[in-house]
Amino acid sequence: MEAFNELPLSLRSGGPFDSWRACLRRLAKGRVEGARSVLLKLLALKFTALSAELEERIAHGSEADLEQWSERILSASSLDEVFHR
Repeated sequence: MEAFNELPLSLRSGGPFDSWRACLRRLAKGRVEGARSVLLKLLALKFTALSAELEERIAHGSEADLEQWSERILSASSLDEVFHR
């Protein structure tokens, strides 16, 4: 959704661009959901089971959060290192 918000206001509201806006929103949402899915998979592979609390945190994480957590997996030796640096 961040990419959508970076568009000029004229492209984000009304007019002939409504279908483009809807498409961009779906693409942005799909990108975030894909990042979330990959993060969950990597965490499960490296650290096994995740708590419901962590799953909830990931479900509500921003695109920036997901990117940061995904990068931290590479060097983290615990879930705490991924989420609480």
